[in-house]
Amino acid sequence: RIGSRLFVGSNTGLFLYSFGDDGLPKREGSFDYGELGFPIYPCDPVVANDSLAYVTLNTTIAVENCNRNSLQQVKVLNVFDVTDIQNPMLLRQYDMLNPQGLGLDGQLLFVCDNEFGLKVYNIADPLNIQLVTELTGFTAHDVIPLGGLLLVVGPDNVYQIDYSDLGNIHVLSTIPIG
Repeated sequence: RIGSRLFVGSNTGLFLYSFGDDGLPKREGSFDYGELGFPIYPCDPVVANDSLAYVTLNTTIAVENCNRNSLQQVKVLNVFDVTDIQNPMLLRQYDMLNPQGLGLDGQLLFVCDNEFGLKVYNIADPLNIQLVTELTGFTAHDVIPLGGLLLVVGPDNVYQIDYSDLGNIHVLSTIPIG
């Protein structure tokens, strides 16, 4: 939820809501993943600020080519312009390895890349995001940035990661779970 707006990533699209004085959500706009040119049914996390939404898509789809079916992997980060909440526009799509959850802190975007660890991007220019650093050696499914501290959830552990100094991002602790 960003102010009076709510962004929901579903397995069919991105949905944008506003909240009225009654506190109830009102659907304002959406982006159907069918608009990308093929049927896609991912489980897609979304984070947003006042003007942009970042969505990871990670799925396998069936594609028919020359009367033969084949499977195609879709593993991308999509950047949407959401300044007009009723008409979100896809601005850019970035190929990823195995994207999962993501988090946003100012000009930093944290993307969990499953068995490939955690990627940190500078998103000052959303049409040309830049990889700042990556942490590998662990599996990352979801991330919560907390002003210099990340909580990264994997299948077996929760990691506390200090990112207050981008030149020295490091794991502070590992908490076993499950």
